Formats: sequence, structure tokens, C-alpha cells
Amino acid sequence: MENRYLEKTDIILMRILAFGLSQDRAEVEYSFADSPDMDYDRLIDRAKHHKVEAIVADVILGKPEMFNDMSDNQRSILENCVSNALFNGSRLIYYTREYLFWLKKENVRAAVLKGWSVAGYYRVPEIRKSGDIDIIVKEEDYSRAVEVFTEKGFIPIEEQHSNHHLELKGPDGVVVELHNTLAEHFDSDRVNECVRKYGQQLVTNTEEYEYNGYIILRGTPEYNALSLIVHMLQHYLRAGFGVKLLCDWTVFINNGIDEKQYLRFADMAADLGIYGFVDMINHVCQQFLGLNADKIPLIFNNSNIYDNVTKKYDVVITNPPIRAGKSVYLTIINAAFNHLNVDGELWFVMRNNHGVKTVIKDLSKKYNTSVLKKDAGYYVVMVKNGESNL
Repeated sequence: MENRYLEKTDIILMRILAFGLSQDRAEVEYSFADSPDMDYDRLIDRAKHHKVEAIVADVILGKPEMFNDMSDNQRSILENCVSNALFNGSRLIYYTREYLFWLKKENVRAAVLKGWSVAGYYRVPEIRKSGDIDIIVKEEDYSRAVEVFTEKGFIPIEEQHSNHHLELKGPDGVVVELHNTLAEHFDSDRVNECVRKYGQQLVTNTEEYEYNGYIILRGTPEYNALSLIVHMLQHYLRAGFGVKLLCDWTVFINNGIDEKQYLRFADMAADLGIYGFVDMINHVCQQFLGLNADKIPLIFNNSNIYDNVTKKYDVVITNPPIRAGKSVYLTIINAAFNHLNVDGELWFVMRNNHGVKTVIKDLSKKYNTSVLKKDAGYYVVMVKNGESNL
């Protein structure tokens, strides 16, 4: 992808983040400081702006060639970023466990959103920066949940920043956002009802997550995915969009969800009418942050791409437009078989890092599929409109 819209520092920031988000850094090769005039002040400033400075610091502290090139002040800033993140992350998981315990003791059904629902998928969970604790509860338990916190000395913050949750500040200075739905209202009543419905379902579809002896409840992967993407969409439309949201999505897709769970999530996203947004996010994270395209299963969508094609052919050849989004290029591939004669052939070319292995795997379940050539990361694939070769 051309990076004409990103300044040099942002490109290096993305490379560092892709490395930092990887669970196995030995398998990831990125060039960070490919220039002797690296602007570390600008890099730190951009990382702080996107609230990913602890991830960047964790990477640079392990790269002597970069760390030794920095000033004493720059090194001190990065060391403080990591130590502060470790302290705050440990503090917040303790309080998250504690608050969920309070609610459970009062028979209030609840689960954590964002924060420690996704931090556990990072290589070092504490380096995911968090400022507060988000908890969603069943609608019928909401009033009692508020009472539980007020009885513990929490008070509502004077200036509330949203209508879909209540912000409460505790005696220790910790802020809790208490939700009964996943997001602020959108412009569609039907979408709002779906968001409300799925948010309530999340509370009763949970899994336990254990870290350092602390056990918390979060949504099962399909509901956790929906919560993350709806939150991301809200920020994209109304509240400002940062790279930290993309980092969360990348580590979650790479480490937190399997194919069946993703397909259940995709059904919910399609019900909300936002799978096109999901496609866009997947593509950006794949290009810049190391999201593994093979983790995204093949999803077929209806389209009018072939509306003007009325005949059947012996061969269909396509170089599918990857940048148009997954729903578009998969439709081009899948719907081609409606326009092939018996034993007709579909030929297409796709890069390895665009998920071609997953496409081949899924097509092979139904059709005779062959890889004719591999060269410089490109696959030339031929699919015959006949029986599967499996």
C-alpha cells in the first residue's frame, strides 16, 4: 500500500506497533529506524497522542540500536511510560476483579468491556493503556448496580460525557463507566435496538479470564468482537479515532477468536449493517499492524457485481480489487461460478498477505482448486467448476 497520506514518523510508529503487537517477535521483521535523522521527540509525541506510548516504549527498550541513539531525557520518558503502564495496569485489573465481585455478591449480572476484556491478548497485558473500568450490566439490574457503587462511596462525575453509561468516581480515584448498552445511540432505531439486544446478550454469554491469579468475566469472543467494533464505529463517527483501537482489534483477531466464533460475530455485524466497516478495519490492520488475514474466514455476500453478465463462459479471469474490501473481492470470486459452464475455470491472482491461503482452503471444500504458480508473494490460482479435490 502506498503511504502517501502518512508522514515518515507515522510509518515508523506503525512498524514499531506491528512488532510490539506480535506474540512471537522472532517471526516478525520490521525496519524501525531506517534513517539516521530519526525524530524521537516526534515519535514519542505521536505515540502519546494515540495512547500507545507504552507499547512503543516496550519495543524500543529492547532495541539497543534505537535506545542508545536517544537522549537521556527521551530514554527517561520511555522508561517512565513502561513503569507507569505496568503499575496502572496491575492496579486496574485488581479493581476490575473487585468490582465484579461486588456485583456478583448482589446478584447483579455483569461483564467487563474494553480494558481488561482485550488487554489479555497483548504480549504484556499491562502495556495496553487504560484510564477507567467499563462494566456492562443487565438492564433490570442497572439500578441495583448503581446502588452497589454508591454504597461503596462512589459518586457520579459532575460532567457526564455520554448518555449510554454513567461515570462514577470511587474513593481511590478509580473511574467506573457503568453501561446497560454497548454504545451511544446511532441514527437508526433498528440499529439501536440491535445494539441494545446484543449488549444484553453479552452479559449472559461470558467467559472467565485469569491473569496473575485474578479472574474476571468478559464476553465470549463473538460478543467481545462486536463490543470492540461497535465502540470503534462510535469513535469513528463521533468521538475521534485513535490507533489504540486498531491495536486492540489486531491482537484480538490474531489471538482471541476462532473461525466459528468469527462467523457468529460476522452475522451480528451484518445484522447491524456494519460489516463493510469491519472489512475496512480488517484491511487497515492487515496493512499496517500485522493482522493475520488467514484468521478472517471466507464470507460470501450478495452483490450486483454480475448483474449485467447474462451468459456462461469457459473461463473467468480476475485480479480481484483487494482495496475495495473483503466483501467485494470475495463476491467477485464466489459469484463467478454462477457464470461458468460445467468444468469451466476461474483464474485469479492474489498476494499471500491478503489471505489467499484462507481463500484457497475454503474454495477447496467445494471446488477442484489448484495453485498454478507462486512468485514474489503472489499466487496464481485456478478453480474448476466441478467436484472438490478434497
